[in-house]
Amino acid sequence: MVGPPVDDQVRLWPGTAADGLQTLRYLHIGDCNFRRMDFAHDIYAPPGYPLEAAHELLRQGIGVEFSHLFAINYEHLPTREYLVERSRRRGPLDVISVHIGGNYTRWIVIPHTVRTMQFRVEVGRRLRGHGYWANHALEGAFGRPAARYESVEAYDDFLGTLQDVWPEAEIIVLTPLPRLRPHRRQRPIGDRVSADIRALAERRGLRLVDTAPLVGTDARYRGMSGYHLNRLGGEVVGRELARQIVESTVHRPPSTGNRPVDCRPWTVDLKRASA
Repeated sequence: MVGPPVDDQVRLWPGTAADGLQTLRYLHIGDCNFRRMDFAHDIYAPPGYPLEAAHELLRQGIGVEFSHLFAINYEHLPTREYLVERSRRRGPLDVISVHIGGNYTRWIVIPHTVRTMQFRVEVGRRLRGHGYWANHALEGAFGRPAARYESVEAYDDFLGTLQDVWPEAEIIVLTPLPRLRPHRRQRPIGDRVSADIRALAERRGLRLVDTAPLVGTDARYRGMSGYHLNRLGGEVVGRELARQIVESTVHRPPSTGNRPVDCRPWTVDLKRASA
C-alpha cells in the first residue's frame, strides 16, 4: 500500500518575499489544519489559508517569509529552549499564527501510530476521499478520543513563552474547525476547547480568528473528510487572516535581512499532491 515518496508541498513553498516589497517574517505553529485538503487527509498536502493570506497580502504590496512548526496537542508544542534557540539562529518575527486543538475532537478506532497514519494517507490518496462514510460510521460506533482534553493551561504557558521570546511579533490564534458530522460525545469537547481558546486569547490580548462564524458547518468549505478546509474554505479563512495581519502590522518597519524569491502567486499541482 505504500507508494513512492511524495514531496511535502508546504516545504516547497518559499513564501512571497521579494525586493521592493515590505516583507513580514511569518511563523505558523500547529497541526495539519493549515493544509489544503480537497480530497482525503494528507500529511503532505499543500498550504491552505496561509497561502491564501499571502496572496491577499501580495496584492497589497506585502510579502511574507513563511516557516512552520508542527504540533498536534498542547503537550507537543515546542519548548522554551527550542524557541529561544530558533530566535537566536533565525532572528525576529513579525507574525505568528497558532492553530491547534482540533485533535481533541478527533475520534479513532485503532491506535494512532506512524504506520497507521501512513496507511491512512496512502489509502486516502488512492480513494481520493471516497469511503469516509464508512470511516465515520465505525468511529461513531467504536471510536474514542485521539487525545484526552484536560485544560488549556499548557497552551496558555506556550503563548506566554511566544510573547517572551518574540515580544514584537503579532500573535494570532485560530480556533479549531467545527466538525461537520460530530459524534454526540465530540460536540461538547469541541465547544469547550474553542471556548477556552477564545477566553485565552482575550485574556492575553491576542488577535483571534474564530473559524466557526467564518466556515461554520458548510460542506462547501471542506474536503471529503468533513473536517479539513478545501480551496474555498482556505480562501475564506485566509482573507480574514490577511485582514488581521494588515491591521496589526502594516505600519511597522519591514524586517531586515529579506531574501529575494519569486513573488508570483504560488500554484499547487493537485494531481501530484494527491496522487
